[in-house]
This record gives sequence, C-alpha cells and structure tokens, in this order.
Amino acid sequence: MKKSYFLFLVLLSAFTAQAQELRLKKGAINENLPVIDSIGQDLSIYLPSDFDPAGSWPVLFVCDFSGDTNRALRYFQGAAELNGYILAASRKLVDSTQLTDGVLRFARSLEFLHGILPLDKDRLYAAGMGKGGEFASLMPNLVRAVSGVLTAGAGPPNTELL
Repeated sequence: MKKSYFLFLVLLSAFTAQAQELRLKKGAINENLPVIDSIGQDLSIYLPSDFDPAGSWPVLFVCDFSGDTNRALRYFQGAAELNGYILAASRKLVDSTQLTDGVLRFARSLEFLHGILPLDKDRLYAAGMGKGGEFASLMPNLVRAVSGVLTAGAGPPNTELL
C-alpha cells in the first residue's frame, strides 16, 4: 500500500524552475500548471475522479482560442469523467497565434503531459470549438502523436493548407 501511494505521489509530482512541487487534484480542473520551456506557457488539466497512476490514460487536448481554458474544459468535463479521459488546454493558444507557433506549443504541452502523467500514446486526441476546432482538425496532420479530432461549430480548415 505504501509503495503504491509513493508511486502515485512521484508520478503526479513535477518541479518548476523554483523547485516547487506540483500537486494535481482528481475530479477538478488544475489551473496554470507551468510548462517549462522558453515561451512561458502554462496548462490547465482535468483528471477524472477515478484517476490511477498505475494505468495509462487517454488525453483530449482542448484547443481554445477564446482565452478561457477553464470554460472550454468544463464543456468536456462530464464526458471525460464518464469515459475516463484526461483533459488539457493551453492558455497560450490564441487566435492571433501563428500556425507554427501554435503547433509547437501544442506539441510541447503533450510532451510535458507525457512527462508527468501515464498517458496512452495511442489515444491522444485534439478538440476545439470554432477557431479552436479548425486548429484542432489540423493537429493529426502536423503532430504524429495525435490520433483523432473532435470539433464543434467549426468548418473544415483551410483546404489549401491540407
């Protein structure tokens, strides 16, 4: 029992540049988690209530261009809880972000998540609404780890780019 508890704490802990311990709550949105890189990016993450670090978990990465990542995560929170998905959203994806910068931020965020959580590498998905949905629909073509897309209120992305 003590070994599994220790393993749980180790897997859910990460250190920022100031060596502060990162604690993630299950069943709640964890806001402003710093992604350690040169662009000062941060994430919001939702872990289902039955999260267990011994398993491997699918991820739905929500691409939000409205600037309110918590609202975007709340849209998917009920489905994530029922189906056992981790939700994540970057606060630095905004409508004015260039495509290459947005893709780099997306990929770095997935890399960070993989470093602190036990992810199922075959079940990484992108999601979004409106402009975020258009951006999300490009991710399987630009980031190999992404397996699929869920969009709402978004048309197909620029067909010339595809």
